Amino acid sequence: MTTMTHGPSTDTPAGDTRASGGMAARLFVPAFWGTLAIVAMWLAVLFDGVFGGDMVFSGPTHLTTIPSAVLVAL
Repeated sequence: MTTMTHGPSTDTPAGDTRASGGMAARLFVPAFWGTLAIVAMWLAVLFDGVFGGDMVFSGPTHLTTIPSAVLVAL
């Protein structure tokens, strides 16, 4: 008597749309949205550092200038 082994199943559950592959499937990965949010925040800091002004604080004896990107980064 011989037995035949079968390869892995290619069937996907009816509600699983991620198994089909492609770019649309990667959009459902939660880490993608977290990464996108972090990149957007650091791009805001970058653009503020390049194009933003400075915060100037003056006192009776001194003048302090701090780039506005420091506050945005915090």
